[in-house]
Amino acid sequence: MPALATGSGAWDSSTFAGADETSQGGVDESDRWYVPDNVPPLWKVGAVIKGSDSANYNFAANWKITPPNNQYAQITLGTVTSGGGGPMVRMNRGAHTGYVLFIFKNTPSASGIYAWTGGQNLTLLQAFTPSRIQAGDKWGLYANDTSLDVKLNGVSVGAPFPITDATYPSGDVGMELFGNIMTITAWEGGDINGSSANQISLAWTASTDNVGVTGYQVERCQGDGCANFAQIASVAGTAYGDSGLASGTSYSYRVRATDAPAISAATRTPRRQARRWWIPRRRRHRRV
Repeated sequence: MPALATGSGAWDSSTFAGADETSQGGVDESDRWYVPDNVPPLWKVGAVIKGSDSANYNFAANWKITPPNNQYAQITLGTVTSGGGGPMVRMNRGAHTGYVLFIFKNTPSASGIYAWTGGQNLTLLQAFTPSRIQAGDKWGLYANDTSLDVKLNGVSVGAPFPITDATYPSGDVGMELFGNIMTITAWEGGDINGSSANQISLAWTASTDNVGVTGYQVERCQGDGCANFAQIASVAGTAYGDSGLASGTSYSYRVRATDAPAISAATRTPRRQARRWWIPRRRRHRRV
């Protein structure tokens, strides 16, 4: 394990670009990550994060930043055919403790918030069954004082969360994967308010048709007057939080409703009904 680095700032993000990192030291990204002692590391392979050990929990924590006690971490899922994993908050690099949001594809009902008590030991604090486990989904774990909440695509999942637990009051933010099948394509975390200027919260009215709407495809384009919309997410509800956006940039969105046979219903056109947001250079945001 390398010497401890000093954090700078309170928020960070990564899409894991660059050369593969598969040494025993784990993913490094120019000294952004550390691996706690005596646990398998996470590796960077083909611009995604995967576990180095096929049968155990694999860890990485961010030491580029110094997050406040009220913090969050969010991961974007890649391959989800099996395995599990998720974001971590309040990780203690010496005691090897913290909170884990574990999304388990093999047994979804075993998903939940766990306390990491060192090594390969996780203690369940609250189980839940995710409404979905799909590639591109963003799962976040938020620690605000003694409150622990879970968000899917920027929206709180609701009961049984948030829960209350005061075991771990502070620490680092990071991520974890069980096995080497499930992958992570993006990560962000730190100050619970730190990315508010780089996130846009979307909401829309539920759509209906004669077949039955089953979900929505969220599309985005970047720049003033843009028209090249591309899908960025598929959600079941009528809200989505788009994070990790660039400052000083405008974004437009539209939503397609899909029904049972996965046929698209009416689409909001970019000229008349798409909505545009501007992300200012400072960490405040306004809608225009």
